[in-house]
Amino acid sequence: MLKAWQYRRLRNGQKGIARRYTAQDIGLLATVDAAQEDLSGPAVRRIIEREYQIFGKAEYQRVAEISVSHIFNLRCSESCRSHRVWVHHTPARQVSIGERRKPDPQGRPGYLRVETVHQGNQDGQAGLCHIHSVDTG
Repeated sequence: MLKAWQYRRLRNGQKGIARRYTAQDIGLLATVDAAQEDLSGPAVRRIIEREYQIFGKAEYQRVAEISVSHIFNLRCSESCRSHRVWVHHTPARQVSIGERRKPDPQGRPGYLRVETVHQGNQDGQAGLCHIHSVDTG
């Protein structure tokens, strides 16, 4: 028999699907995730299961039977995200972009080098720009 607080209320006031895990349970999951630095779902499930079965912590009783897929569902829930904030920094570029250097064809043909020469402006008009393509191979 479900208790009154275990029912989720729908918008029109009707009772919906019962919630198995409370906000306190989700908070426990978030603290385990934070302490273990976001391990995989099966590893987190095993840690929670051991907390209840081996170490006898009663607060983990309800969460000890959680499935791995439901751990992933709860991690995406709004209540779990309110307990924990993930920050992912953008990794630095390892390849330089727009690097200006002479190509090194190592004797193979097909490597083109483009050379440009601008003759400057005269009397307010743009001067000529010469473009040369040179095979460096």
